[in-house]
Amino acid sequence: MIQGIYSKEVMQQYLLLTDIRSDAVKDGIIYHAVNGYTIELAASMVDMKPANLHRAIQSVDRVIAIVDRIKTLDSFVRPIPPDEPYAGTDKVPQPDL
Repeated sequence: MIQGIYSKEVMQQYLLLTDIRSDAVKDGIIYHAVNGYTIELAASMVDMKPANLHRAIQSVDRVIAIVDRIKTLDSFVRPIPPDEPYAGTDKVPQPDL
């Protein structure tokens, strides 16, 4: 995770995909990922040890990596434009044999 580059809305969505339930931990992650605070400063603002916040950030990093991988894989799929024949149907042209 690169500190300070995420919007709060995006980071909140990533947090939904983790098992993090503590509001203090979530706030610490927001301070780091959105506001750009160092892990040490963000941890001190929510009264926790930097090592614990670092561990939570690693959990979010795993989620971000999975989401990015899905986006990459999804970009290789070519959707059929709605004006092409067979769009939205189960009828697929068969080759002439």
